[in-house]
Amino acid sequence: MRTISMFALLSLALSGGCAQSAPAPDEWQKPESLFAPVRPAALDPHSHARPELARVRHLSWDARVDFSRRRIEAVADLTIAQSPGATELHLDARDLDIRNVYDQAGIALSYHLGPDHPMMGRDLVVRLRSDTDHVIVRYRTTEGAQALQWLTPAQTVGKKLPYLFTQGQAILTRTYIPLQDSPGVRITYDATVRVPKTLAAVMSAEHKGDRVDGDERVFTFAMPEAIPPYLIALAVGDIAFQELGPRTGVYAEPGVLPAAAAEFADVENMMTAVEELYGPYRWGRYDILVLPPSFPFGGMENPRLTFLSPTTIAGDKSLTSVVAHELAHSWSGNLVTNAAWADFWLNEGFTTYIENRILEKIYGKRRAKLVESIGRRDLLEELDDLGRDNPATALCRPIDDENPDDSINSIPYDKGSAFLRMLEVNLGREKFDAFLRTYFDDNAFSSMTTKKFSARLEKSFGADKLDALQVNSWLYRPGLPDNVPAVESDTLTQIKTAAGAFAKGQPLAQLSTQDFSSLEWVLFMRALPRSLDTQKLAALDQKLQLSTTKNSELRFEFLKLAVANHYDPAVPSLEQFVTSQGRRRLVRPMYDGLMKSDWGRDKAQRIYRTARASYHPLTQETLDGIVGEP
Repeated sequence: MRTISMFALLSLALSGGCAQSAPAPDEWQKPESLFAPVRPAALDPHSHARPELARVRHLSWDARVDFSRRRIEAVADLTIAQSPGATELHLDARDLDIRNVYDQAGIALSYHLGPDHPMMGRDLVVRLRSDTDHVIVRYRTTEGAQALQWLTPAQTVGKKLPYLFTQGQAILTRTYIPLQDSPGVRITYDATVRVPKTLAAVMSAEHKGDRVDGDERVFTFAMPEAIPPYLIALAVGDIAFQELGPRTGVYAEPGVLPAAAAEFADVENMMTAVEELYGPYRWGRYDILVLPPSFPFGGMENPRLTFLSPTTIAGDKSLTSVVAHELAHSWSGNLVTNAAWADFWLNEGFTTYIENRILEKIYGKRRAKLVESIGRRDLLEELDDLGRDNPATALCRPIDDENPDDSINSIPYDKGSAFLRMLEVNLGREKFDAFLRTYFDDNAFSSMTTKKFSARLEKSFGADKLDALQVNSWLYRPGLPDNVPAVESDTLTQIKTAAGAFAKGQPLAQLSTQDFSSLEWVLFMRALPRSLDTQKLAALDQKLQLSTTKNSELRFEFLKLAVANHYDPAVPSLEQFVTSQGRRRLVRPMYDGLMKSDWGRDKAQRIYRTARASYHPLTQETLDGIVGEP
């Protein structure tokens, strides 16, 4: 997830991506123009799609989920629009068993599959007739479908029924649905999903109904707003629901549901807070699905149904910043989407910035400043690791020959957020908020490039002002410009003072930490030197019960210190931590730290042999590169 490489210059010129001189792509059609003629569009270097020839507008998906064979058998009915003279439709298909392809009249269409690209899969090329407006693909998934994670009952909380969930971002939706898998090709969709009758299905769409048909339960869904394909999402399992507010609710396994509902009780207030800042929520409902522990991320912003890791349930709402982040994506990322993955900061930098504004509005400036300080430290550490002159530290830079998943780090999130904070500070919060609200209104349900965003800034505030604020340096150059706003927090100063005193030998009982929240204790541990003696580690563990706490962030920080100091008493806790959940951000540093010493290497390899099968394929891929495939 941390390695980054460059786009080829030719692809950059075609994509209108991050080169300042590259032409911006035409705006994509909005959903109300579903059957309008196709306009020329930029090519996405991470997709085989050729939307300038023929473009998918709508997906009707009829799928049967087969747990016994661990596959989905489906029909994808693709509504398309052709350019004059077009003869081919190009689709992305990776590890799919294509059975046949036909048109709206049931007449077979000629097709072929291009060479298998290790990252992008195959180009499914369908020969079109001039009157073809539906291309229907019958297919089934294979064992190689990385978007699908099939869980045995033992891998769930309930331990009785199997579970399936999908993860399409960035370019994995093509592993279970053949379509134009590019963030710039937005589509509407409807779905009919057939599952065993003991299970329930949920999707990133409106639930239209369900019925029992023999041994199956048939669910129907509709997403009338145009979304990028990576936001199509499905989960099937023992799933229950509890309402949180008029527009909000939480889904989870029955054993998790009460704790999840209590943890996320503020979601309705969060929605109201964002609407007051940046305009109406345009997706109908906002529900949360708490997934089984193997989900590889903290959250995934699927529209109408955010996927969350159970590691976000701490019991004290201290980790609800993840919920605020995924909710913010309903504006930045879902409503206005990066046109290509080189512009990823437009999704995540905006969302991290809005997340902090939500926290400030709901929990106050003190909490928001603390969360911002965590992001700033992550950013500075990333810059130090990569090197301040490394091109990879630019916000917008080409990544053509790299899997987008492998180029995700703190830069698009925290440097992007710092850039927007800099604009807020220098342009004025009121003016900048008005700018952002108009930005979301004017570009709703469309895709965005860095160049287009920069042009919009210039039109609103003037070229001279942007030059003075070093906007081009922020966007296109490595490192961190000197006008980055300081993160000032009296609480953070207090935390650092207490951590320094403890490191020098002052007992915890003598420190002014009585009112510390769990978030403040996280920052306290981050402020400690990496080298600590056994007595200090034992004192921390005894004070906060860090070896057994349900707060994943507290435990994570303690275990990092334990690994760095070869602290044997923490090994059972560490093993339980990395085998009971598969959130990639939490397990990777554990294995990475263990593999760096003779003390930890054998432990890492032993634990990974046991745990690997329970991890999501994306997590496996990351950890195989650290520990080695067993």
